[in-house]
Amino acid sequence: MTEDFIRVLARVQSDYGFFIGCQTNPAVALRDFALNSDEYETLVDPQKLRAMLDDGALENKPKRLIITFKGRHDWINKTKPKTSTTNRDAVEHQAQVSHEIEAIRQARTPEERAAAAVRLLTVIE
Repeated sequence: MTEDFIRVLARVQSDYGFFIGCQTNPAVALRDFALNSDEYETLVDPQKLRAMLDDGALENKPKRLIITFKGRHDWINKTKPKTSTTNRDAVEHQAQVSHEIEAIRQARTPEERAAAAVRLLTVIE
């Protein structure tokens, strides 16, 4: 297996336009690569190419992929920790939410409605 063939296989897997070029106009797509006849035939025949890729033509082809997340990832879950609230705080919060909902209902213009919606979102957060 030549180095150019390995480069072409890597590119076929990452560049869909190049792959289509290998199928529709292989003489142009592969002109910059020194390939033997077997390698060329493999690249222009979708069945042979699939078999080559499935068989693991590349020596560094991973057998399996494991993704591990460690540490703190605030970008994944931005929920705020729940804090203990008193009954009075909960009642006050509900009153603010109700007030902003009513402001949205009574808004006369889109600007008033948008401002009330933003205030409601702020209260809910």
